[in-house]
Amino acid sequence: MLALLLAGAAAIAVDRLGAVRSFGYSGDAAPTFRLAYPRGMAPVTPAGEQLMRLREGAGATLDRQVTVTPLALSGEGDAFARLGIAAVPYRQRAERAFGGYRHSVEGRVGLGDRGEVRGYQIVFTAEHPPGRASGRGWLRGRILLVPEPVAEPRRGIAIELIETGPSREELFAPAGLSGPLKTVIEGLEVG
Repeated sequence: MLALLLAGAAAIAVDRLGAVRSFGYSGDAAPTFRLAYPRGMAPVTPAGEQLMRLREGAGATLDRQVTVTPLALSGEGDAFARLGIAAVPYRQRAERAFGGYRHSVEGRVGLGDRGEVRGYQIVFTAEHPPGRASGRGWLRGRILLVPEPVAEPRRGIAIELIETGPSREELFAPAGLSGPLKTVIEGLEVG
């Protein structure tokens, strides 16, 4: 009976999140994590140090993309102090990678279904492709830095969420705050 209740609860959670699949990682490069992802996204071969990569869109058209990479944390202080230091190269890389980069928000964030997973976020909009502001010309991005759940974390994961759209106004809300990428944030478990 208990097994049926647990299976039912899992099915309700999957249906509520709009996810049909999940990805889990357990290895030496990063803390153990699991995330759910929405219908329409598909795994793509990870590049470089990426632990996973999901994409929605055909050919050269990118509608949504999620990548997860290992995160090394150094320095002194609590997890948020370390995440603030670790955020600097991620922000600089996004500034270089996306033409028309506009920084929106940066700071602490609660992730997971009830905000129980603590992290740090960088939110931005940019022109996509770089230098062009017409047609399917804008993107919104959100970089989430999540430490392993220990007192003095030395590692974590970096999750990059990218969505494209036809106008900057359409992409006013940060990536993952609404729509399909919200599933990734609500379905995140670390540790």
